[in-house]
Amino acid sequence: MEIKTLTQSVIKLDFKPRYAVKPEDLALMAEDVLLCGFGTEKAILRPGDWTELFKELYPKIGLGEYARLLTLVEENFDQEAWKKLTRPNLWTEDAMETLHALSDCSFEFQSWVDDKKVSLMELHPLKLLLQNKVPIKTLQPLLQKVAELSRQEGQQLLEYGVDLRLIKGELPNIGGDAKKTLEYFKDLRFQNTTKQDNRKKSRLQASNLPKNISARWVRMGDQAGLELRILSVNPKDFEKNLNNLKQKKEELCQIIWKDS
Repeated sequence: MEIKTLTQSVIKLDFKPRYAVKPEDLALMAEDVLLCGFGTEKAILRPGDWTELFKELYPKIGLGEYARLLTLVEENFDQEAWKKLTRPNLWTEDAMETLHALSDCSFEFQSWVDDKKVSLMELHPLKLLLQNKVPIKTLQPLLQKVAELSRQEGQQLLEYGVDLRLIKGELPNIGGDAKKTLEYFKDLRFQNTTKQDNRKKSRLQASNLPKNISARWVRMGDQAGLELRILSVNPKDFEKNLNNLKQKKEELCQIIWKDS
């Protein structure tokens, strides 16, 4: 076992891994690349390709960690090193642009990405910011709120926030609870849709439907529609309710879809 004193020529690949190599005071290097124990002055020199030792030490890495790693690799190595370290889906232009965008985000947001196992596709809005020359650092208040939410809610808030920034040219004011911010941004993003939904709901509430028949306007994601409920106690009652509903068909269509 060879112990080597670290010199200025040694590259410290400190990408701030979430899980430190155990024991934490262990310092390992290969080919003048220090891969763990970044606060030490000496390290155990292992033979062979440093990329192979890296994969041995860090078998599972999140996208936030990959984003930080990409910055270090591009500063010190060529593209071939990146390919040795990563899987093929991170070699594409789309993936590289997304990781570059993620590298500009706060460590807190990157950690949320890793903790929630957010996918590259879900981070696509970040790439849109770079493509439109919008500095990601200007959206840090948004990313902070995203990091307080679940994976699904956070992805929605990120998408709404980026859309609003690109549409309006600025990010709406952010304050208070993260979930309230999500609802606020959703209303802003789908302002016209929300108004239409509320109008349809009001019309249905004012309509005169037969007894035992209720109707409401519901939205599920990008789709919305009329939901009907019929209470029948026997087959004869069921047939009667259906006939009553048929008589109200034209009226319901006029109420719901006259301005669609």
